[in-house]
Amino acid sequence: MRCQLDYILVRRKWRNSILNAEPCSSFNSVGSDHRVVSMKVRLSLRVPKPSCRIRCNWKEFSSRPDIQERYTVVVRNHYQLLQEDEDPTKWYGRFIKANEIATKECVPKQELVKKSLQSKHPDITAAREAVKLACLSCNSDQTEENKQAHRMAKQHLFYTYDKLKEKALNERTQRIEAERSTLRRGHQRNNWTQESKGRAGSWSYPTGKS
Repeated sequence: MRCQLDYILVRRKWRNSILNAEPCSSFNSVGSDHRVVSMKVRLSLRVPKPSCRIRCNWKEFSSRPDIQERYTVVVRNHYQLLQEDEDPTKWYGRFIKANEIATKECVPKQELVKKSLQSKHPDITAAREAVKLACLSCNSDQTEENKQAHRMAKQHLFYTYDKLKEKALNERTQRIEAERSTLRRGHQRNNWTQESKGRAGSWSYPTGKS
């Protein structure tokens, strides 16, 4: 009785890439029932396409009344009111299409800001060049003075990295604190407005009647 003992497990998405699989009788002399299984695979890997998605700057849109008014005009021009005999699905589709056109024409695009690499900073570049020169001097003449200079140059490079990290962290902390204080002032202003309206509604004016 012949049984299939040895397998090669492949994910379902790669099953079309398998060309052939066959066992090799390599353990006949040992007396084992297992065989070495070989498989031919053909892979066709594709490079992922870059995303063409355009990000809109909705924060600027919310702070610009002129852009909002233009957006409303564009939506009205590309959209007609619902008729009695019109299908609600078609009406909603035209409404979505009008908003997409208005967004593409009116809403400002958000610019992509590249992150600044610390390795490209002028201070880091100068410290790295100093380490390179100290390393060359130490390799050419391995004196105690050159070794000490090499160690000092590397320590200065590490110190420069830490200094830039600390500066970036402080700037980020200050930005977050500024945004938090702005939100807090806005919240306090809203509370004060609501309290003023409540007090104004509770005032009673004299009518002149005794």
